Amino acid sequence: HDETPDFLPLARVQLIGPDVIEKAVEANNSAAYERVARIEEAPPPGTTALVLYRGERVLLVNQDGHYHALSELCPHAGGPLSLGQLRDGEVNCVWHGARFRVNTGEVTAGPALTGLVHHPVTLKDVYIWVGPAQP
Repeated sequence: HDETPDFLPLARVQLIGPDVIEKAVEANNSAAYERVARIEEAPPPGTTALVLYRGERVLLVNQDGHYHALSELCPHAGGPLSLGQLRDGEVNCVWHGARFRVNTGEVTAGPALTGLVHHPVTLKDVYIWVGPAQP
């Protein structure tokens, strides 16, 4: 018979404060970001570029100096949005004309019924970093 309990007595449990948890979450989230391009290689304002984030095709958008990252394939039929045009804060799919807001991924014109996955973007040092998709 094993005398080792399946639990730790409360006296042996070390409690951690919210500041420690916040730092751990921040470190975990920053580790999820991936460098996708040098700022000097970024698409010029008003244009887009195809980059890879963890092997996934991501559309990097430069909207007047503000960067956005979205799934690159149209959810309607898989059309490559990197071939579309950026106009009035929206990108279009050249296959069937669906349009999406670049700052949220929201669909604004069909035939697509669902929006695009949106990733956070940050600039650090001389690089553009893309993070995990936002719900």
